[in-house]
Amino acid sequence: MARLESQSKGGFYPTPPEEMNHILKFLKVEGSESEITLIDPCCGEGDALKQISDYLQPIANTTTYGIELEKSRAEKATQKLDYVLNCGYEEVRMSHEAFSVMFLNPPYDITSDGVRLESIFLDDLTKDYLGEGSLLILIIPKYVLKNVAKTLAHRFTNIRVYRFTDANYDVFQQVVVFGQRLRSGLLTKTEREYRDYIETKLIQMAYQLKEEIPTLAEKEENVDYTIKPSKKPLVTFKSTRIDPTKIV
Repeated sequence: MARLESQSKGGFYPTPPEEMNHILKFLKVEGSESEITLIDPCCGEGDALKQISDYLQPIANTTTYGIELEKSRAEKATQKLDYVLNCGYEEVRMSHEAFSVMFLNPPYDITSDGVRLESIFLDDLTKDYLGEGSLLILIIPKYVLKNVAKTLAHRFTNIRVYRFTDANYDVFQQVVVFGQRLRSGLLTKTEREYRDYIETKLIQMAYQLKEEIPTLAEKEENVDYTIKPSKKPLVTFKSTRIDPTKIV
């Protein structure tokens, strides 16, 4: 049933505001008046990214970027986010390593070749657009952890996984993965061991019972993710889609 519902909605599952409120408690900003760039490549109507931006704005200058394939949702997102492109992420040109935070709640579905869409989105979007230390907030069904474990472990560090609270978890078994982009280049022995350990743990977690995974409301006091300004400027963010109505 979940797949049929996903297809009928275009795989669109907006994150409940109450779960977003829990996610926000994990976030901190380095210094005051920091310039923070936020992107949501599947932004829907823009509510989740706006909620993050509003939370950070008292101590940071935020700029929000959204990408949304469905036209009516994209139009609504333009009222909430600074920049919105109505197209697929594959049709977007944007600067590399220029985002401080990526909030990614991709479509929940599987291709005709048996590949999870969540895995495709994660592979494509986290390869170039996040710089060292940039924060990923990924929302996926728990059972998909086994499909994305390798990408997460090879590209991110400080990885933690929490599930939605009981009020919202049972429908699609969504979990939230926090992680910070690894530096490029060769890894140390310790980093390689951590990578292999995390990959194994993520695969195991895909099969764990609901009660074995902490909820977002069970955040430990010493667990925080400090958001840092991007080290590279964002100079390109545009769609390559051709509007047939504008062709002469």
